[in-house]
Amino acid sequence: MQHQLTAAWEKYNDKKLSSKELLQFLGKLNRKHSQKEWQEVEESGAAEEVESD
Repeated sequence: MQHQLTAAWEKYNDKKLSSKELLQFLGKLNRKHSQKEWQEVEESGAAEEVESD
């Protein structure tokens, strides 16, 4: 994720990406990252349920 943020910031600084495009990219990246974290939480929760049975 750090690499993606750095690349987007460099494009923005080089005027190859507008502020609107940067915000859209950050929103998509945040959504993708949040979904991945939520999957990990759900998977660990499912594992805990199996262990407690």
